[in-house]
Amino acid sequence: MSKYVDWFNLVGYDLHGSWSLVTDHQASLYPVHPNETNNSYSIINNLKNEGPSQKKLLGVPLCSKAWHGVSSDNNGFRQKAKESIKNSIEFRNLKTFIQEDNSFKVYTHKDSKRKWLYSPSFNNGTFISVEDKETMKERLKVIEEEKLMGIMFWVISQDIRDPKSNEAIIPYVHQNLNP
Repeated sequence: MSKYVDWFNLVGYDLHGSWSLVTDHQASLYPVHPNETNNSYSIINNLKNEGPSQKKLLGVPLCSKAWHGVSSDNNGFRQKAKESIKNSIEFRNLKTFIQEDNSFKVYTHKDSKRKWLYSPSFNNGTFISVEDKETMKERLKVIEEEKLMGIMFWVISQDIRDPKSNEAIIPYVHQNLNP
């Protein structure tokens, strides 16, 4: 296949979402448990023999997946939800979304290096899988270690539109990918 294409987009997102009523990371970088394969690192490893790494772009989302009616067990992580939000929350709108309720807290899974927001009170418990500069830093590390071509975003228009914003993802990646 490699001889027919200029690059491969490794879709490392939409691994979990509105089609499931169990909360999880939309775009896990590393597995939560050793045998899991629904994460970006497993995708990279499974495709090692599918052309040179310099032709591969790691795909990451600029949006969040969310669920409502989630119990507070494990801070909402991998819990059954009563409802999944059908539309993604664009990264640029996330702050506005969570300002509706100041009870959201940020959690990080130590193994998968993934973040999520959880509020026990917003819509009877809300879990939101999120990206930020820290999660991107981990992704950039993998891109460098695996000698990948770079990164692609789904969808670029969902980032914060002010390039001078301290929270915008694309300018951060631009500054830190192969500096």
